[in-house]
Amino acid sequence: MKKFLTIIMATTMMLSILTGCAESDEYLEQRCEELRSEIVALQEQKVAIEAEIVDAKEVNGTAKYVVTFRIKQSHFTLDIGEHIKDSMNEITIEIPVDKEYYDSVSVGNTVNDDFRVGSLIMHGSFGNWKVTVDKKEIR
Repeated sequence: MKKFLTIIMATTMMLSILTGCAESDEYLEQRCEELRSEIVALQEQKVAIEAEIVDAKEVNGTAKYVVTFRIKQSHFTLDIGEHIKDSMNEITIEIPVDKEYYDSVSVGNTVNDDFRVGSLIMHGSFGNWKVTVDKKEIR
């Protein structure tokens, strides 16, 4: 009989503990959802404020147009090491430009994709440079 009462008491305590956890989990989930919605609202406000700042700079004539270029070299070879080296040597560079050039390019455009004739003549290397627009922003 003692063993039976001990099992019933232990089961009752476990159920009451688990029930208490479930309520706090629901509260935490609700609080997390509230915080997520608040984060989304704040991000939207941030984007709107940044757009207002850019518009004000354009009106005042103090806007700086910056284009980020991605420069990558590639070789025509079956050597996997050469392809890995080319990927590791890829660079990005930010260059301030005027408004006309800024408006004339878009992200992903290839600006230059020339064959490297000098490397072919001097070293017998077949390759080219690929310059693309990586990012555009107004500061």
